Amino acid sequence: MAHCEGDLALRANALAKTPCGRSSPLWDILTVAVVVVPVLGTFFPLELYLAIGAEEASVASAPASGATTSTYIVAVSLAVLALYFVSGRSFPIMRRFASVLLLTYALIAFSTALWSPDPTFTMKRGARLIPYVGFGLLFSEYFNFEKLIRLLTRSFFIAISCSVVIAVVRPDLGLSNVGGGYENAWRGATVQKNILGQVSSVSMLVCCFSFVYRSNNFLFSFLTLIMSLVTLVLSQSATSAATAGAELVVASCFGAAARSGLKAKIGLFAATAVVATFAIVIAVEPDLVASIADRDATLTGRTYIWAAVTAAIDRSPFWGEYYGFWGIDSTARQVIWRQVGYHVPHAHNSWLDVWLQLGLPGLVVLIFILLIAVRTGARLYCKVSDPLVVFSLALVTALLVRSGSEVEFTDPFPSGLFWLGLASGCLSRANAAIKASSAHPGRAAAAGPFLAAPDPTAENEPGPS
Repeated sequence: MAHCEGDLALRANALAKTPCGRSSPLWDILTVAVVVVPVLGTFFPLELYLAIGAEEASVASAPASGATTSTYIVAVSLAVLALYFVSGRSFPIMRRFASVLLLTYALIAFSTALWSPDPTFTMKRGARLIPYVGFGLLFSEYFNFEKLIRLLTRSFFIAISCSVVIAVVRPDLGLSNVGGGYENAWRGATVQKNILGQVSSVSMLVCCFSFVYRSNNFLFSFLTLIMSLVTLVLSQSATSAATAGAELVVASCFGAAARSGLKAKIGLFAATAVVATFAIVIAVEPDLVASIADRDATLTGRTYIWAAVTAAIDRSPFWGEYYGFWGIDSTARQVIWRQVGYHVPHAHNSWLDVWLQLGLPGLVVLIFILLIAVRTGARLYCKVSDPLVVFSLALVTALLVRSGSEVEFTDPFPSGLFWLGLASGCLSRANAAIKASSAHPGRAAAAGPFLAAPDPTAENEPGPS
C-alpha cells in the first residue's frame, strides 16, 4: 500500500515538468500586470485612490469615483483573458465543477440587475468579477506550481514596493484616511489600510513557498518577505495579522506532516485544536480577547455594522438586495448608515455582505465552493501531500479567516474571488489529474502538469532588476 502511494506521488509530480500554456516574457509580463493592478489593487481605481480627502464610504458609495479607470482596466483585463484562451491549449476549465460554480456566482451577481434601482451600475460592478474569477481559474491551468509561485512573488514585490515608496515619499497619499485612531496606519498604494494588510499577508505566504521550493533567487524572496512583514505591521490591520498567522501555521504544519509522519501529524492536530479553541474563546468571551489585544469588544465598531446589516437582510432574506448595493443610493443603505452613525462602505463580514447583495442563492453557492475546496484539498493531501495542495489549503484558510471581519467576495473588494478561483482551480485540476494518472499511468503527461516538485538541478532564477 505504501509503495502504491509513493508511486502515485511520483507520477503526480512527474506531471509538472512543463507549463500547460506558452511560457514567454510577454505572457509573464501580462500575468504580473494583471495580478499587480486589479487583483492586488495597486493604485486601483486611480481616481478613487487620489480622492484622499473623501470619507471611507467613497470606496463604494460614489458611482462616479474611479469609474473611468476601473472600466478601462476591466476591459483590458477581459481582452488579456481572451488572449490567454486563444493562444494556449484548450483548457478544460469549464469541465471543472468548481469553475462552473464560480461562474454561477458571477452570473447571480449579474442577474440582480433585474431588480436593481440602477441596473447599469450593478452590471458594471458585476463585470468586475469576471477578471478575478477568470484569471484565478486560468492561472491554475496555465502554470505549474513553481512558475506560479515565481510570478506571484514578483507581483507582490512590485505591489509592496509601490506601497513602501508612496508611504515614504508621499505620506499624504500613503497614510490611511479612515480616522478612528488609524491616521498613521499605512495604506500604501491601495485605497485602504486593510487591503494593504491583505496583500501583505498573502505575500508572506507566497514568499515562504518561494523560499522552500526555490522559485526565485533567495535574496529576492527574502527582501519581498521583509517588506511584506513591514507593511503588514504598519497597516495596523489586526485581521490581516491574524490571517498571516493562520495561513502560515496551516502551511508549515501541513508541510511538516507531509514530510515527517505520525509525530508531525499529531503536531498538526494539536495546532488545529489550539486554533479551534481560540476561535471558541473569541465567540464566547469577546471582551476578554479584546482586552488582551487592547481593542474594544465591538471590533472597532464592526458589531454595530453587523446588527444593522442583519436587520436589512431580514427584510429580504431570500433574494437579498442587489449587487453593488453599497454604491447605489437607496433607503435601505440610508437606514444602515443612520444606525451605524457613519457611511460604512461594506458589511465588514463576507457572509453577511454576500447574503445582503446576492441573497441566499449567492451565499449557498459560495459556501458550496469553499466546502468543495476543503474536501478536495483534504482528500488530495492524504494521497500525495504535494506543496500545491498545501498552498491551496493555506489560501482557503486565509479567505476563511478574513471573511469574519472583512469583505472578500463582493463589491467593493472582490479580490478574494481570484484567490478562491486559483485554489479551487488548482485542487480541481489536481484531483482530475490524479484520477487520470491512477487509472491510466501512461496518460499522465496528457493530463497536463499541476504538481510541481522542486527541481534540485535547476538554477535559481534571479528576481527582476
